[in-house]
Formats: sequence, C-alpha cells, structure tokens
Amino acid sequence: MASDAAIEALVRRQESELERIRALATSWVPEFRSGGNAAPTELIEVVTGADTVLSRFDQLQRGAMEEVQVLDTPPYAGDAGPVTNDAEFEVLARGVTCRAIYARAALEQSPNAVTAMASGLKDEAIAHHLGWSHRTTRRRIATLMSTLGADTRFQAGLYAARAGWL
Repeated sequence: MASDAAIEALVRRQESELERIRALATSWVPEFRSGGNAAPTELIEVVTGADTVLSRFDQLQRGAMEEVQVLDTPPYAGDAGPVTNDAEFEVLARGVTCRAIYARAALEQSPNAVTAMASGLKDEAIAHHLGWSHRTTRRRIATLMSTLGADTRFQAGLYAARAGWL
C-alpha cells in the first residue's frame, strides 16, 4: 500500500471515530439540558437527622473505590461526632485514600492534645479523653508535631513549652 493511501485510510478511520463521538455527545445534550431545570433537591441528596446523616456517611465511605474526602467541621451530626470511624479503617485496608480538611473549630482542642501528650498519655487515652477517633488523634498529633518541627513526642513537649502552648 502506498504511503498516501495508508495515510488516507488512517485519516478516514479517525474521522469516522470522531463522527461517532460527536453523535454520542449530541445524544447527551437533551439529558444535560433537562437537568438544568431541576430543583436543587433533585441534583443533590438532602439528608436530615443525626442518625440518618451518620448512616449515610458510613454508607458513602464503605462504597468508596479510590478516595474519601472529608471536611471535618463542627457541629457534628452526633453530640461529639463518632468516637470511632470503623468504615474508615475498612476502606483504608482496601487501599482507599482518606483525606480530611479540618476547620479551625475542629482543631481548637489541639492544645488539649499537647497537654495530654506532655502528661504522658498514649494516643488511645488522648482519643478517649478528647472524644476523637484513634486515627483522628494520630493525624492531629502528627500535624502538631510537624507544626512544632518535632521528630519525637518528647521534642514536641519541649517545643510546645517553649512556644508557650503548655
């Protein structure tokens, strides 16, 4: 086959694929436009009630395939939020990435964590004392240590004292 004939065949095949994609996209336009007139409650799921919110959050986490992203911001659905988040441990074991952004109000108890660390409490005891999950406690302690520039808990206590946190 001559090179110009081969190029022509390749171009026609690409044009055919492009036309197929164009037709498919055109078939989606009416569905897209009909969604533009939908009420907000039809575009998002509105969940009310503390138990329902926590149940739905648990269900969404367990259904995650790649990543769970959370904005951790009070007020929580429960009195102090869930003490443990078993679903998070399950999805982490499956290789799902979990990321959280903490609102300032969620971090206000961090000085309490520094005090608890300085008094020698282990992570589990700190978690119980502050009403946090164990994983949240580990994350917040790691953030505190990073903020302080500490490599060990002892250094964190020393640097926190120097910074006037204790």
